[in-house]
Amino acid sequence: MRHKPIPIYAERKKGDTGYTIFLDSSTKKVYRAFHKDYNQTTYWIMFALTLGLLRVISGIYLTQFPILIKLAVVIFIGGLGIGIGKLLHKKYTGSLVEIFLNHLEIKELLEQGKKLIKIEIIFISILLIISLILAVLFIIYSWIVWLVFTFMLFIIVGILLNSLSVERIILLSKDG
Repeated sequence: MRHKPIPIYAERKKGDTGYTIFLDSSTKKVYRAFHKDYNQTTYWIMFALTLGLLRVISGIYLTQFPILIKLAVVIFIGGLGIGIGKLLHKKYTGSLVEIFLNHLEIKELLEQGKKLIKIEIIFISILLIISLILAVLFIIYSWIVWLVFTFMLFIIVGILLNSLSVERIILLSKDG
């Protein structure tokens, strides 16, 4: 059985290419994957299209649908958003390149990773709570804009969940 390398630390400074450091716990090899730059033009086009979409659908209410149908739509949108987020994360993460670090450097990255994972868990939890609140608002008030915001937050959650795994939590929670 082949083990998947675990992300232990990620960094992205403004104006600099970010990277993620991975550790293969079975072979103790360390890898770095540089993040690919986002296309700013595509970002702004998507932003403008989203604003236009929100303006067009702002008056649409789905009151004729029963609560179970709206709940099914929320579950589908949540799964779709997380799936798209995971795909986007993979698209913008480069291939793994082995790097050679000594034991002390690896230990320092693990310590920094412990601090980073706490922030990530808190941030993901907050986003999930906000997503669920928006989903409940959609189910109660049937305003489709709540569903669009829920979808966008679930995409962000999907992106962030890529680096969060049980193996990573176990690895970073070990002492020493």
